[in-house]
Parts: sequence; structure tokens; C-alpha cells
Amino acid sequence: MNRLYGRVAAVCGACLLLAALSGCGPFRLLFTRDGKRFVTTWAFRKNAESILLVSLDSPQFESIFTEIVRWGEPGHDEPAAISPDGRSIVMCRSGKKEADSRIDFIDVRTHKRRTFARDYLSAVTFSPDGALLGGYWHTNDVPDDWQERKMVIDEFRIYRVADGKLVSRAPLPSSGPSMPVWLPGHCVAAVCGSNLLRIDGNRVETISTGLSAMEIKSTRDGKLIRTADVLNNPPRIRILKLLVPSLKPAGKPIDIRVHVPLPDRRFLLSSLTYVTISPDGRRAALIADLTIPTYRPGWVHGYATAAYVMPIREGATPKLLEVGEVQPPKLVPKLDQRSQDALTDHDTEIPTPNWTPDGRLAVVSGAFGNADLVAPMNVYAPDGTHRRSVPFLRSHAPALTRLMREETREETKRPKQNPGTQAR
Repeated sequence: MNRLYGRVAAVCGACLLLAALSGCGPFRLLFTRDGKRFVTTWAFRKNAESILLVSLDSPQFESIFTEIVRWGEPGHDEPAAISPDGRSIVMCRSGKKEADSRIDFIDVRTHKRRTFARDYLSAVTFSPDGALLGGYWHTNDVPDDWQERKMVIDEFRIYRVADGKLVSRAPLPSSGPSMPVWLPGHCVAAVCGSNLLRIDGNRVETISTGLSAMEIKSTRDGKLIRTADVLNNPPRIRILKLLVPSLKPAGKPIDIRVHVPLPDRRFLLSSLTYVTISPDGRRAALIADLTIPTYRPGWVHGYATAAYVMPIREGATPKLLEVGEVQPPKLVPKLDQRSQDALTDHDTEIPTPNWTPDGRLAVVSGAFGNADLVAPMNVYAPDGTHRRSVPFLRSHAPALTRLMREETREETKRPKQNPGTQAR
């Protein structure tokens, strides 16, 4: 039984990462407005998944929706957004065909699910008043294989929440924009490369800043937009404030040198890779790649990833929060030496910081392509002190196991598929 609980916990941890969105950081957790709960999916089998609301402060969770996905059925549900009033969770499903894609609303109180639109959007966000819903629409480079398709962002679409009507679709000049931010007048701003995009209905205005940005956020009073990015040689973070709604710079960019403390003498700083700013704009959380150098022929460097937090002021020293799994230097067979870069590409734990709406720092650790690793979550005070582990993984395992048995019984009631159509 303990082995079963461990497997359930491992899958739960891996599913915490399903809120990841391209262009807005490694993993974006979906928090309720009060910052006390977050949304995640839990899959105990490849063809069954549940949508859960998990508490950050107590070993409690609530199953919002459970669906059995039959073998051979295309598509996968992803929690995409929470409505401003906290009453609905937006789910997006990408299908093999455009007709199979859909956007659904799940009522948090009644758990009822309704189809909002036959579409698929990423980086979904609500307008502050909750009247509109917007996101990036994609095309499929490989339309006949939904599991291996490659996304290309084509336009930003806005829907009216009241009736699900598509009210605007703005073609984008290039792919890879950041998480959008709403402006007054139902306009949207996003960062794309070294340009700012101002999206107003069907029109897109490109504003050249000459600066790239990894993150774009609105200040709490809504009067400014703050962009942040990491630079190296030397390592530093760059912050630029923009006036709303003109998006003109409110002063010069601020460059802050970052003196990264290393976990021990084995490591060297490779690069800063990610930054996210706290809701009050006073602190920055960072991700850094660390290297364990080796000079032996045929060996690859060791490496690890670490999370830090620091005040946004010159001379401040980042506080080390967590270090992911350390991969020591290792000997590589000659046949693999030409692809050494692939050996260090996202196959270790990545401790990723997420600021909660109430200003706390939630760090989730997980790995791409390694389902055997449990992905824990720790919650810190804004200054990086008072570490506390979220009791979700260990405390919920028995309840999730019972849910697994119930869903298995429900699945057996459904008609069996033709064996010739089952996935092999």
C-alpha cells in the first residue's frame, strides 16, 4: 500500500506542473484571489483525471470535476484560469481537430461543467471586471497528430463571458508573447521579444522599447505596468516601469547586479534564467542554473537549478531557498558525446517560485520526463523565511487512492472499446 501511495503522490506532484504556459515562465500556478488555494489536476491513470482545489494552509482538497478519458480519444484538459469572483474554473481542451477543441467553465460550488466555446486558447486571462476572457489562439503545424503538434501563435482572441460571443481577434506580428495584462478600456498589453504589443480589439500596435522582458505585471493600483528580465555577464535583473494606458516608460530601466550565493564550493554560476516580481514590487524571485565543472575528457559537467529571493535594491544579497536534484559530473559514451547538451536539458528538478496573490512565495519542484520524482511544494514568507511544506502530497494520498478506486469502478461501467482501436 505504501508503494501505491508513493506512486499516487508522484503523479500528483507531476500534475502540479500542468499549469505551465509558454512565454510566461516555467510553471504558472493558478491561485484563487485570496491566495489560499490553487487549482491542479490529478491523474491516477492515463485515461482518468480530476480537477482539484488544494489548500496551501491545511491538508484539505476539493474535487471539482472528474472525467474518464477513453483510450483513443483525442484531447487533454488543462486548467487555464480562475474567474475574478472565484466562482468558475476555465478548462481548455486541445483536440485532434478544431471541432474537438473547447473552452469549458466549471462551477466551483455545484461542480457543473458547461461548454463556453469551441476553441482553444493559451495564457487565458479575464478582464478585471470579469466581463471578457482573452487568450492566444494557435494553429497546428501537425494537424493529424495531436500528441506531437507544434503550436504557432497567430492571434489574440477576446470572448464576451455573458454569452460566449467572439468579439475580437487581433493578428499578432510574431510568436512567443508573454502572459497578457489588461489595460483600461478593455485593451491588452503583452511583451513580444524587444517590443510591447498593445492590443485594442482587432488592432495591434507595436511599441519598440529595445528591451526584452520575461515578465509583465500590473501594479496593484493599476497605474503602472512593470516588466522584468534577467541578464548575464554580469548577472543582473532589469526592471522597466510603463505608464498606463500610454505604455510610455516611466523613467529609465533599472539594472540591479545580482551576487548569487552558491550552495557549496562545488558549484559555479552558469546563468540566471528566470525572474518574477512580488505583487508589491519590492522583491524578486530568481532561478539560476549552477554548474559543477569538470575537465576530464569524455565527461560532462554536473549541474543543478536553484531558487532565490532578494529585495529589489542595489547591493542586496539573494537568499537561497531550494536547490534541485544535483546531477554530478559523469562519463558519457563516445556515441553520445556529440549530444551532450541534450543530456542536461530539463531532466532534473527545477525549483520554481510562484508569488501568491497575498504576497507569499510558493516554490514547487518537479522534473520533465521523470515521473518517479515526487514534486514537493514549500511556502515561504516574502523574505524567504518561515519555510513550511504544503501537506498535500502525503496527507491526500489515502483520499486520492479511494477516489482512484471509485473512478475505476465508474470506468468499468462504460462499454469497452474495440481492441483494435485501443492505444498500444
